[in-house]
Amino acid sequence: VDNTGSIVTYGARAHGILAQSVGGGGGNAQLAIGGGTNGAVQAASGALNTLLGASNSSSGGLGGTVVVNHTGNITVMGEGAQAIKAESINGGGGSVTFEIVDVLASVPGVSKVINLAESAFSFARLGGTGLSDMSSGGVLVETSGTLGAGGNNGAGAVGQSIGGGGGTSDLRLQLASEPTSQAGFGAAAAAVETPGIYAALGGIDGVNNSGAALTTSHTGGIPTNGANSMGLLMQSIGGGGGRSNIHVDAIAGSRLGEIGVALGSTNGTTEAGGMVTRLQAGQVSTTGTNATGAILQSIGGGGGSSSVTLIGAGAAGSTMSAALGSDGGTGLDSGAVSARFSGGIFTQGAGSTGLLAQSIGGGGGEVRASGVSSLEATLGGLNGATGDGGDVLFINDGAISTAGDGSHGVLLQSIGGGGGVVLTDSQTSVVLNDGGVGDGGAISFAQAGDIITGGQAAFGIIAQSLGGGGGLLASTSELQTDANGILSSSASQQVGVGGQPFDADAYFGVTAQQGPGGRSYG
Repeated sequence: VDNTGSIVTYGARAHGILAQSVGGGGGNAQLAIGGGTNGAVQAASGALNTLLGASNSSSGGLGGTVVVNHTGNITVMGEGAQAIKAESINGGGGSVTFEIVDVLASVPGVSKVINLAESAFSFARLGGTGLSDMSSGGVLVETSGTLGAGGNNGAGAVGQSIGGGGGTSDLRLQLASEPTSQAGFGAAAAAVETPGIYAALGGIDGVNNSGAALTTSHTGGIPTNGANSMGLLMQSIGGGGGRSNIHVDAIAGSRLGEIGVALGSTNGTTEAGGMVTRLQAGQVSTTGTNATGAILQSIGGGGGSSSVTLIGAGAAGSTMSAALGSDGGTGLDSGAVSARFSGGIFTQGAGSTGLLAQSIGGGGGEVRASGVSSLEATLGGLNGATGDGGDVLFINDGAISTAGDGSHGVLLQSIGGGGGVVLTDSQTSVVLNDGGVGDGGAISFAQAGDIITGGQAAFGIIAQSLGGGGGLLASTSELQTDANGILSSSASQQVGVGGQPFDADAYFGVTAQQGPGGRSYG
């Protein structure tokens, strides 16, 4: 794509530029349903399933190289709209959006929930099944101008190179109040365990499905104004995955089951993440909650970025599980992540980290959850999931400032054996898997300018190089980090700051953790 000139859009998911190459089938789909106790929604409430990724042992698709050159301002105002989205996906995928209102979670005829992953009210998987030789193509983007996004769940710039299927899924549910009378099926509904919602980022039984190099540069500002609207998201993922957004409005009297999110593939072989390189000359700023300034990810073994937002009185007492790491598999290495930024990074909302850079072998990524009452996180791979984390090199010239609670300034991770980070405002517990194998890579961060965090439970700099799986579970009320070092090693960390790491609420300015070994709580 070559373009010169300004672009303005106003509709939901009306991207400014969409450059997409998908091998193995896919594209973009949207579904909106409205109804009531006797409408179409009730009939669909038992199971709403979506799969972004091919299946049935498919092989040899072609996700080609994607190249974008653009000069000029782009402004997108709608829900889910992204100023620029460039993606190469092989193994099927693209993007899918469900918007459903007046949903009854408990409906006569819905079987009792035995396995959340199989019987969920809503199930989404980003990643294919039984795929082979479906590596993605490279993504090359060079742009200039202001890239602005004004709606929720949007982004200024998105780049994805995903092998093994995946892309982006958006699920928006508005739950109805449950009927209480027999005529309204209340008695029958009461006998049914309330189904939940489940999203999985990663494929199953894949072979040779790697992500390719993703190289992007931009000159100009990137401002966003909306909840869960990051400035930029750059991902190279092997083994399937991408970005998943779940938003649930649970009004008083509605019923909501457990929410589950899993980041990582199952039994993958040679599914590596590619190199991610970003040059950014211009300010990045976000104003919404859970709106990270910049996310850069190279992940082998499936995974990516997932957000969960619950609102409404019906969300009281809600529970969620988040599992980060592959289940089995070998050759799940991640690539190097390298970036140079100038112009400053600024976020205003809660849960909005300034900069997040991850190189994770063995599956995983990052999860942001808000409005959930209690959350259990599982960090690290299972059953010998094997993959090394790549090096993370970041140079920033300019201030980094965050204002919201739980909004860290800089978060850098290189993890072997699977894992990542979970950021939430919930009451939390953590389980550390010891089944991941791999080494963490080197981390180097050079900063010229102040780093200021103004909210509660917000660190200036967090850097983790971990072997054997692990990561970070961070809540606005508590912080837990876990690293397991069985049969693993980790590389060096170098953090140089020209300026002042400052935390207004007396949390640590800089915290660094290096595995193997050790478990810390702070």
